[in-house]
Amino acid sequence: MKKLVTLEQKLALFSKLMQQDISDNLQEGRAKIESDYRKRRALQEQQSKEKAKRYVDDHKKIIDTKIAQYKAKAKLESKKEIMQVKEDCIHVIDELLKDRINEYTDTAEYQTWIIESVKSLKEYFDQEVVIYLSPKDLKNQKEAIINELEAEGANTKFVAFDLNDKIVLGGLIVKIEASNMQIDLSLDSVLENKSEEISQLVLTAIEKECEELEK
Repeated sequence: MKKLVTLEQKLALFSKLMQQDISDNLQEGRAKIESDYRKRRALQEQQSKEKAKRYVDDHKKIIDTKIAQYKAKAKLESKKEIMQVKEDCIHVIDELLKDRINEYTDTAEYQTWIIESVKSLKEYFDQEVVIYLSPKDLKNQKEAIINELEAEGANTKFVAFDLNDKIVLGGLIVKIEASNMQIDLSLDSVLENKSEEISQLVLTAIEKECEELEK
């Protein structure tokens, strides 16, 4: 009877030990599973954060690039508009100057100027010369020029008059036939030589006006 009790005790002890071992294994397994889960979760969260950051960074780059493109395009368009305004202003000023010159060529002051210009070249009139005029001056000034030259004692038999495509506004070009030399006193030439200076004055005035508006 004593041996049976001992056996039962042994069985109970064995059972208890097995249960304890199983319990310890379960706890250890559970702890390991929980630890692995936390690690995987932390890794997934980190990967998700990095993926989200890359996504945001990539889209930010795209947006920044688009913004830069829009700004560059807007700046280019703005420059084009400013250049167009400048060109328009220069064209308007040029047309106004031509109108003023055209008005001037209808004055007595202009007639005096063109006659004096011809007289200043009379030393060349002892040989064949051609005086080129604008269509309007050929009609309105030719006779006055001939009369003034004859009054100055110049021999006008060597002097011929003609049109020249280079003269639209007024003034004259004198061509000495023997040397094929030309003396250009046309208003068109004066305006052309001053065009760059006039353009710069216009641009300076526009820039100054823009600065005033920005204040």
